[in-house]
Amino acid sequence: MAAPLRFLALALTLCGLHAAAGPAPARPEFLVARTNLADPNFHDAVVLLTRHTPEGAIGLVVNHRSDIPLAKVLPDEERLEDRDAKLYLGGPVARDVAVFVFRSAKPAEAGTRIVDDVYIGSSPDVLHELLARPKPMQGLRVYAGLAGWGPGQLESELDRGDWRRIPADARSLLDTPPEALWAELYRRAWATMVRNEIAIPRSDAR
Repeated sequence: MAAPLRFLALALTLCGLHAAAGPAPARPEFLVARTNLADPNFHDAVVLLTRHTPEGAIGLVVNHRSDIPLAKVLPDEERLEDRDAKLYLGGPVARDVAVFVFRSAKPAEAGTRIVDDVYIGSSPDVLHELLARPKPMQGLRVYAGLAGWGPGQLESELDRGDWRRIPADARSLLDTPPEALWAELYRRAWATMVRNEIAIPRSDAR
């Protein structure tokens, strides 16, 4: 993991993070792992689901920050020297391939819009521009790896109760501390589920 990261457009296209690779969910959403999920790759994980079709699903674990300095895996970026910026682990698939989530005030040609002013990208040139700013890590997180499911696999996990689904939002992606995100979204998902269960008998009563 200490080796420099690759930015392979082909790999990202095949993984479904490029707009041309296939449809994203109609409404961007998070998958919030249930308590004590056995798979260590997804313990207390929040996954941004970027693609979900009958052929499978692709996402990005957004809250697993590693201890690896970004400067170590992006050694050519001078503004990262002596900074505390860390690499995030996006999932167990293609761990040497990087993507990044960033905020942009105007439509980003080199990224795919997720929600509001937040985009996901894979262009090394765009990342270089972002890291050349006076505050390079403001509104930016860099991830290594992806999360992937084969045909029917995510559906089975959802039916088993491994994940809660809630709408994605920009604040959770870039402003909420990663160590607090799972607990916050799990409470939000649980509250939504309780409200929905309460609403059913009231509707039936009418």
